[in-house]
Amino acid sequence: MIIYRSTEDTNKTIRMSDLKRMYPNISFPKEVTNEQLEFLNIPYTAEEYVPPAPPEPTLDQVKAEKAKAIQDRSNDLMRQISDGYSDGEIKTFEQQNLGALDILNGTFDTENAIFVIALLKVRLNKAEPTAEEITAFANKIRTNYTNASAYTSLVVGTQQHLELLVREAETKEAVEAINASFNPVIPTPSENPAPSEDEPEEEPEAETDPEDENSDPIKS
Repeated sequence: MIIYRSTEDTNKTIRMSDLKRMYPNISFPKEVTNEQLEFLNIPYTAEEYVPPAPPEPTLDQVKAEKAKAIQDRSNDLMRQISDGYSDGEIKTFEQQNLGALDILNGTFDTENAIFVIALLKVRLNKAEPTAEEITAFANKIRTNYTNASAYTSLVVGTQQHLELLVREAETKEAVEAINASFNPVIPTPSENPAPSEDEPEEEPEAETDPEDENSDPIKS
């Protein structure tokens, strides 16, 4: 876009529509050259409009942007735990853990332990799972719960550590140097159903990459 700057007041600029209004007796072309302006004795020069550069963000603005990036990364990592699971699986995870603790402590008649055993009955399509199957299932639940808790602590702890670094930073360069793309390792899940008496338990898989969509530390 072409604008016209006053030669008498260089802070003043106008557009073609202003020129036409100021000089109604002149038939201007779509754009007027400096030679034409000089010939017409119009005290303006033509130039390409250059938009002003955006203002430099303040330190507080840079900190707010970095803190949001850190929280967004933390949320993305935490979603990896629950992706691919039903609401029922997620909502009963704590109850499964409490029931597993009861079972492993030798108590089978609490509400939570009864829930875990009922879950296993349907899971195995078996009216009465053996004591070994119940114990193995409880151990798997506890392993998954421990893995998920450790992963949550790692992610949230790293998030909070980085947020503290952001708050304590005294320059924009220091804030920008903080890496918001932290990448903790998800613990290896225990995904297989409890083995029957005649079926040996499978060896655990190697650690999975945190970006792997199949990495599910809470699946029991």
